[in-house]
Formats: sequence, structure tokens, C-alpha cells
Amino acid sequence: MLKVKLECKGTSSDKIVNCLSKFGRSFPFKYRVWCEKDTVYSEFSVQNISAMNELKRRLGHIKDIEFNFVEVEKVLEVELQ
Repeated sequence: MLKVKLECKGTSSDKIVNCLSKFGRSFPFKYRVWCEKDTVYSEFSVQNISAMNELKRRLGHIKDIEFNFVEVEKVLEVELQ
């Protein structure tokens, strides 16, 4: 399990939430989204690096988005509960 913090610029929080919710249909996960000035942040957990790469591919389809995985850490599922 990977715990990820994502930083996005050049897009609205609505577009990020929409992308995460569509992604969640294929790879169920919980996420949290918040804004600070012109930057949208999101924290979530995914099962593996393949799921994170798929999310990266989908985020790349959002027009004018700049995003960066700020923090990625491997965690045990026990820690998430």
C-alpha cells in the first residue's frame, strides 16, 4: 500500500475530484482534497505503483494541469485504519 500526496496547479479542485472519483471506480480508494492559494492538494492511498501510474496517466489528460507527487511512502495496511 502506498500513501501519496499530490500537488496540482493550473486546474480547479472540481477537475481533480472528478478525476479521482472516476479513478476510484476502477481502483477503490479514499482521498482527501484541499486548496491553498492557487494549488490543489490531494492525499490518498493506492494498492501499488501500477495504480499510481494509471492515475498519473489519467491526470495527464486534464488540460493545462501541472502536477507533482510530493510525497510517496510505503505503509502497512494496519497503519491506515
